Amino acid sequence: MEDEKFTPVGGGEPEKKGFKVKVITILLFFLLVVIAIIIAFSVFSNKRKKLDETLASAQVVYELNRIKIGDDEALEKYLSYSNLLINSEDVDEEIELEDEDNEMDSDDSVAEEDDDENMDESENDEDTSIVEDEDIDDDYIFKMFLNTLNYEITSVNVENNNATVTAKISNKNSGEIFRNYFTRAIKLAITQALSTTKSDNGKMQEELQKYLEEQVVSSEIPITTNDVTFNLVKENNQWQVKSQDKDMVDVVFPDLMNTIADLSEEYSEYGD
Repeated sequence: MEDEKFTPVGGGEPEKKGFKVKVITILLFFLLVVIAIIIAFSVFSNKRKKLDETLASAQVVYELNRIKIGDDEALEKYLSYSNLLINSEDVDEEIELEDEDNEMDSDDSVAEEDDDENMDESENDEDTSIVEDEDIDDDYIFKMFLNTLNYEITSVNVENNNATVTAKISNKNSGEIFRNYFTRAIKLAITQALSTTKSDNGKMQEELQKYLEEQVVSSEIPITTNDVTFNLVKENNQWQVKSQDKDMVDVVFPDLMNTIADLSEEYSEYGD
């Protein structure tokens, strides 16, 4: 009788289990690699987005700072500055016309017997007391308004090569300052025109300049604040401001355009 070979129950199971363990281990390894890649990509994307947000925000701050310091190129780009000066010059012309009318009225009120004496004094003044016209120009006035311009970035959003940056921009009410300044200028001009003595034009301009500086920093002038959203596009790895959702003239110089329009209308009535 041949001896029967003894075969353990469950023979080969340890080998199968070992194979399964290896397969599971390999699958887990690849799964961990995939997860690591996804995490690394996510971290890189977040860092890239954070960097883009920082760069887009910095570009807006750079542009706003250029406006604040009175950079001519930035003022023209965002405020159409040359047109703004032209509009304000229209008001100046109306005021000059009124000044001329006041001077003519003053001359007509002088008695005829004083004409010769006044002519002699005028000739002497031409030799010794002529003061060149050093009127404070509108460019100086507007750039004075920029001294109180303030801004801060409140939000940034980046999507691929497009970004939006929102800034809170505040400044003194330029329209009120402008009106106060021209009201003072007119009063001084009328006083000078009606005066029987030779007035020092240079002294008047110094007084107006001082008054303007006081108005700009006066606590009585209200502050206007606007939220402005800038739209940027990344071109050649550099963010560029393409547009904004508000008129920057009204933001940087609050109420100025309305005041210029009102003054132009008011003083044009004197010429009718």
